[in-house]
Amino acid sequence: MKQLIVLEKPILVTTVGDVVTFNSVIHGITPNVSIIDFKSLRKPTNLNYDQLLQKFDTVISISNPKSTISKDALDKFPIIYEKALKGEKILVKVIGEEDLLTLLAIKYSPISSFIIYGQPREALVIIINNKYIKESVNEFLKP
Repeated sequence: MKQLIVLEKPILVTTVGDVVTFNSVIHGITPNVSIIDFKSLRKPTNLNYDQLLQKFDTVISISNPKSTISKDALDKFPIIYEKALKGEKILVKVIGEEDLLTLLAIKYSPISSFIIYGQPREALVIIINNKYIKESVNEFLKP
C-alpha cells in the first residue's frame, strides 16, 4: 500500500475500518480521512485509540446505524472532504457501523483518490477512484 501511494500520488487517501486505519498509521501513513467505529468484525477492539487520535487534526462524530447510510452521514461527508482537501487530517468516529460509508467516501473524494478498506480475513482492498466508479456509486445512491 505504501509503495502504491508513493507511485500513484493519490489526491486523498481514505481508510475505512479500525484495523486498516490503525495499521496504516503505525506504518507511517496518516490518511487524509479515516472512518472508524471502534470495532472489528462487529466486536470491540483493543487498539490504542489514543495513539491514533494524535495523528488527526479534527475528529467528527457521525451517527450511522448498521446497514444504513444516515442523514447525519449524508450531511457531514461533503464537509469532511472539503476540510480534507484543505489539508486537514480528519478522523470520523462512527456511532453505529462504518461499512456502507465507503460509498460516501467514493462519492465525495476526488478522482484519483484512494479508498482503502479490509476484506476480513482475506485482503486489503484499494479503490482508485475514477469517473466510472464514482458514476456507479452516484447512480446506486440515487433516492
